[in-house]
Amino acid sequence: MFESRKIGSRGLFVLALVLALTSSMTYATGRLVGKAVDGEGNPLEGVQVKMIPLEADLPAVEVASKKTGKFVFGLLRPARYRLVAFMDGMRVSRIDANVAVPDDESLWAYHDEVPPGAEMPTFGVTGLTTVTYDLVFTPTDAGPGEYGTGVPVSPTSVIVDLIQGGKMDEALG
Repeated sequence: MFESRKIGSRGLFVLALVLALTSSMTYATGRLVGKAVDGEGNPLEGVQVKMIPLEADLPAVEVASKKTGKFVFGLLRPARYRLVAFMDGMRVSRIDANVAVPDDESLWAYHDEVPPGAEMPTFGVTGLTTVTYDLVFTPTDAGPGEYGTGVPVSPTSVIVDLIQGGKMDEALG
């Protein structure tokens, strides 16, 4: 026969944690793969690539490209994202992107040059979305710390100071 046992508060906490992680993993199934290269097709190592969700309750995620120029984001939650990429002395000059569900069924594609100062296009991830996002970089003299489009980026310390000073609009700009 079965023996009845009492589950303590620790056991309930562990059970709740497992259920929460399991349910969040179910929704986080999208992925993005890409490659960063220079104008001649040579891979770029160390490009900082960040996915910024347009929904405020999700965190931004960031990776750096490997020696092969490749970068990967896995377990993406369904949301609309803006991808930004930057490397000192370089800017994004071309994007070849494709959003597909499954891999062979294209839902959205973007293949175009990116002029200096242009805003990177946004894209949506839903369910089993697979995104390929290849970036071509060219040299720029716009200065270090740009998001790859010629738009200067404030150092984190400046942004924190603005927020603590109650200047939210400036911090977000």
